[in-house]
Amino acid sequence: MFILILGFVAFAFSFSDFNDQPFQFEDSEKISDEELLLLLVTQDQGNDWLRILQLLIDKLRHYPQLSDSTFEEHIKLIIEGQQMLLKKIGTILNRKVFGNSDINELMDLLRTSVTQGRHTSRLWFYLYGVHGMMEKLSRAVGIRESVKAQMYNEFVLPVTYFEKQLQLIEKLLRKPLFRHNREYERTRDAFSLFVRTGRTAQAEWSKNFGATENKEKFKLEHFSLTLYRRSQDSRITRRRRTRSLSATK
Repeated sequence: MFILILGFVAFAFSFSDFNDQPFQFEDSEKISDEELLLLLVTQDQGNDWLRILQLLIDKLRHYPQLSDSTFEEHIKLIIEGQQMLLKKIGTILNRKVFGNSDINELMDLLRTSVTQGRHTSRLWFYLYGVHGMMEKLSRAVGIRESVKAQMYNEFVLPVTYFEKQLQLIEKLLRKPLFRHNREYERTRDAFSLFVRTGRTAQAEWSKNFGATENKEKFKLEHFSLTLYRRSQDSRITRRRRTRSLSATK
């Protein structure tokens, strides 16, 4: 009988502990309206680029003149990595705070996405390899010029998307909780190098192939939280699921 009671108490304690999991506190920083807008537009632009990358895979398979299994594999792995990054941004948007653990995971994803050296990231491989793909496209026979023109632009790395990620990193580094974090500073430096290299590459692609990024489509000035609210975007209209500090008082 004693063992039975003890087991019941242990079960009740573990169940209570499980229910309390979503309400555990950790160090966090508030998200300002400006930062919230940056997160929303970054996620939207990222999803748009993933759609374009999938279109590129389909076209590379459709036109045997452009077939390149290595480059296609780079794109697939970029898609996987960016999906993880955008999912983490979605988690932060849902919680409406910059939680310490969420930012650690986000920074790790950002850092590995632009790593160089022994474990060079697929984004760098894409950046260095896309010029060759554009050259192959320019020489390809049997592809309409209008299709080529569209594909040139689809090949372009969207530097403004990565500029937004760099801007987010810089904003986080100005917050007391994340300030002076050496790993985060190294992530910022790595991203800064990637963005600068991307800008230089874009100039070359434009000069040699007329390939350009549509920089107006996701320009922050074209967006506002009011527009997102009017569109009933669930990322901004849903309530937080975690308990706030004021709710416990």
